[in-house]
Amino acid sequence: MWFAKKHDVNAVQDAITALIHEEKQRLQFTPDYDIVGARKGNLVFIHDDMMMLQPNHGLVVQQSLSGFYPFSYGYTSKRLSFVKKDLALKSFPIALEIRDTDNMPMHVANQYRIRGEIYALRPEGIIELDTHRQNGVQFQRIRTNINVGSQKQRRNHWVNASGQDQYSYFLDKEEMCTVECWMYVGREAYWKDQLESEFFAFKAIDIIQEDRLWLKEYYQYNRR
Repeated sequence: MWFAKKHDVNAVQDAITALIHEEKQRLQFTPDYDIVGARKGNLVFIHDDMMMLQPNHGLVVQQSLSGFYPFSYGYTSKRLSFVKKDLALKSFPIALEIRDTDNMPMHVANQYRIRGEIYALRPEGIIELDTHRQNGVQFQRIRTNINVGSQKQRRNHWVNASGQDQYSYFLDKEEMCTVECWMYVGREAYWKDQLESEFFAFKAIDIIQEDRLWLKEYYQYNRR
C-alpha cells in the first residue's frame, strides 16, 4: 500500500513537471504572456506576408476577433526602413528601426511610414505569431503608434417648393487618430550584418505617394 501511494505521488509530480516544461516550450517566444494573456483582444499591426491575400494570412485569421478582414487600415507614426528578404516563394518583408544607416544600401537606409492592417488577436494568436516570427530572436514585438484616417459623413436637409424633404450627403475633411498596437520589427542585432554585406538578397519595397495633409509617402508590401 505504501509503495502504491509513493508511486502515485511520483506519477503526479512527473505529470506536473511535464506540463510545466510543455508550457515553457509553448511560451518560449512570449515572455510577456502575463500582459497579452490578460486581454481578450490585443491590437496588432500587420504589414507583411500575414496581411489579407498574403500567404501567411491564415496565422492571423484563426485568432482574429474580426475574422478574415481587419478592423481598419493604418500607417506607422514612425518612419522605418522596410525591405524584402528574397527567398523566392518564401520571401518576406522586414521592417527595421536602424539607428546608423551610413553603411547601408540606399534602399535599406530610406525610411518612410508603413501601411498595414489592424487586427484584434486573442492571446493564443499572439503566441502563434511570436513563434512564427521568433520574437526576441529574429524579430521583436514592440508597442508603436499607428495613424488611422477617418472621415465623418454629413447630411444636409431642406424642404423643396412642393413640401418634400430633400437630403444631400457629403464627407467631412479627413481627420487622423492614433492607436497603439503591437508590431513585429526586425532586430537590428540579427539583421544588420546581413544588410550591410548584401550577401543575402534584400530588395526594395514599393513606395506609394499621396497628397494628403498628414501622409505623403509610405511603404506598401505587395508580394510578386
